[in-house]
Amino acid sequence: MNKDQNIKTYIRATNRLLQQKRFQEAILKCAKAVSLDPNNASVYTNWAIALFGLKCLDKAAIKLTRALQVNPTFTRAHYNLGGLNYHLGNYEEARKYFKLTDPQRSYPQLLLYWGMSFQNEGNYQEAITKWEVMIANSPKTTLPYIYCCMALCCQGKRSDARLLYERALGIQQPIQTKHKIVGFL
Repeated sequence: MNKDQNIKTYIRATNRLLQQKRFQEAILKCAKAVSLDPNNASVYTNWAIALFGLKCLDKAAIKLTRALQVNPTFTRAHYNLGGLNYHLGNYEEARKYFKLTDPQRSYPQLLLYWGMSFQNEGNYQEAITKWEVMIANSPKTTLPYIYCCMALCCQGKRSDARLLYERALGIQQPIQTKHKIVGFL
């Protein structure tokens, strides 16, 4: 097996371990993969995801920064560094990285977090704009409808929120959110 095939094997194994939330084992695989190829952005990004899963946020940021040093256009690293900054409450920094991803091609949750980064700072209109794009791209996904409804309510636009909420109720996909939504309209 050549070096490229070996790295791909490690990356696939790491992806499986991450899906299974076996973060310590994923870190070990990443360390072995880096010893074979220290210039693979995907390996550093997987390593960061495992560290994030273990709540080692500073170390995860270092690995994502390394991934971007190796490949400055690596979308997955930008997305994850944006997400990490979002979770740290660094919303402006998060948006900087979110802007460097392609929402049409990349991650379904990108626009959700991007919008939430605006909402958390009270910029409801920008948040709604991001979620409207998400709705246009995935009209059967209920979560952006719900977030738009909440932002519209915060703006005092209850009738608009009610109409959008009724649209969301017409979608057959169950709503998956940590937020209590009953009674906000």
